[in-house]
Amino acid sequence: MGALQELKPVLDDKVNLVMQTIDLHVQRFFVQALQLDSLQ
Repeated sequence: MGALQELKPVLDDKVNLVMQTIDLHVQRFFVQALQLDSLQ
């Protein structure tokens, strides 16, 4: 259990990074989708 507690801060950083990356891609996708819709 002790080793898991030591790893938690590292995992939290990775999870935050992954979530930020997903948010960025989702935002880009929606921007592109909306732009494509407005062109037609």
